[in-house]
Amino acid sequence: MALTILTGSSQAAATNYSYRTSGSADWSSVPTSSYFYDIIDRQVRYRMSNGDIQSLLTFPFTGSALITGSLDVTGSITASSVVSSFTGSLTGSVTNYETAWTSYTPVWTTDGVTQPVIGDGSITGAYKQIGKTVFVRVRLYYGTTTTSGTGTFYFSLPVTSSTSWGIQMPVSILDNGNAWYQAIANGEYGGFTTKTALIGQSAGGANSSQGITGVFPFTFGNLDSIQFNGTYEST
Repeated sequence: MALTILTGSSQAAATNYSYRTSGSADWSSVPTSSYFYDIIDRQVRYRMSNGDIQSLLTFPFTGSALITGSLDVTGSITASSVVSSFTGSLTGSVTNYETAWTSYTPVWTTDGVTQPVIGDGSITGAYKQIGKTVFVRVRLYYGTTTTSGTGTFYFSLPVTSSTSWGIQMPVSILDNGNAWYQAIANGEYGGFTTKTALIGQSAGGANSSQGITGVFPFTFGNLDSIQFNGTYEST
């Protein structure tokens, strides 16, 4: 039997529903073998075939809830964690936001003729999407056979962004044994929503930027690295 939970003031608006605003409970009008919801004490109850009332669930509640049958909710359910174990079919979706991030391998390219080769280096990434908010992290690590290609560096994103200008994330670049440099992952630089360019402060002016390349802000080599993380809005 389906259980429908509503919060209106009209008893005629719902099936398997009983409403009271104050006073003592009187469930004599509730059909037997029916589920209903008491909005005063926020309890889901069941009137058994002999007329007895069985309390099933209180909202809000702590602990775990076992629902046999179907649960229809108008609105939303908020919980610190959701564990779903069921047989049959699920209409809609159940999202557990406490799961680990999902790994992905970013595609490293340039806007030049010669493309980079990762060689014995590594490139890793991970992301998590909650609604339309995407959290992402990327790391490129140079090996002895990694080559940079020519042109500005680009890295693919795990989920398409709603805009190119909405991609703005801080970047840390290590010239191993020498210095750290700061840059920005900037989607608007190339106008893309599926990948982002990296740009840093230009040597030619304090208030200007240029694309990060294999030779800017230094010549990349073994043990150097690029890492960034941030958020953006998906489509």
